[in-house]
Amino acid sequence: MRKKNKQPTFSPKSELARYVDPDEIKSGGRVSSGAFMPSPVDTYLSVNSLELEKVQEIARYYRQIHQSGTGNVAVACRKIVDYNNAANFAGLSVQKNSVSGRWEFRGANGVLEAYKYRWTHISSSHCGVEFINAQLDELRIKKIARRLAGRRPHLFELK
Repeated sequence: MRKKNKQPTFSPKSELARYVDPDEIKSGGRVSSGAFMPSPVDTYLSVNSLELEKVQEIARYYRQIHQSGTGNVAVACRKIVDYNNAANFAGLSVQKNSVSGRWEFRGANGVLEAYKYRWTHISSSHCGVEFINAQLDELRIKKIARRLAGRRPHLFELK
């Protein structure tokens, strides 16, 4: 595990990992858009930063939390630029603030951070994609999710 106090930079090439439920893998092994849909109660899309933990460590965490410690784990890794492009395509502008250096979007409550580091005691790399949430209209969420879906996930056979 990497340093606990370090925070991700969310540079355009930084990658975020998202757990992919076995039901969200389509025939042909590609990730369905449902893997990038928030639950109705989420205030952000839960992801993990590859800047802070290796994908194998994140896969172990996902296996423990989502699969009771058994089976192969599918992890979808997407770059910040992929999330930004998907949002922009759906009509939600995500821009980097030149003063603060943070990615921002215009939400219902004004200008908000697009990505936040959300450290927890069980995951030092936990982050949120703040613009993918239950308050965003469903059509935009689906457009963003479709743009992020389609590629094959990383599959891990952990021991």
